[in-house]
Amino acid sequence: MSAIINELPALTDDGGDTIGITLTLNAGQRCGRLELGSTVKTLHKAWSRLVQRTRIKRHSIGYHRTTEVTVEYAEQGEPSFNPHIHATLLFTP
Repeated sequence: MSAIINELPALTDDGGDTIGITLTLNAGQRCGRLELGSTVKTLHKAWSRLVQRTRIKRHSIGYHRTTEVTVEYAEQGEPSFNPHIHATLLFTP
């Protein structure tokens, strides 16, 4: 990641661009504790498919990705989870 951070000023000064995106479940959808691992794995596979697309690969320099899980505690029952990916993609000028 530090290599990306170090290059960011030069890229944007030369006309390069960054795009921030969030990948999440369908609006309002959450998963339970037992499904959390497989849901995160599915999100990571979706991310891999996205960055392997020809249009992305051709023009991107790299990316930084992090996975976040928010938890909602119900008054009764098990908590529910909303895993999602935050990412910044770097594109050539």
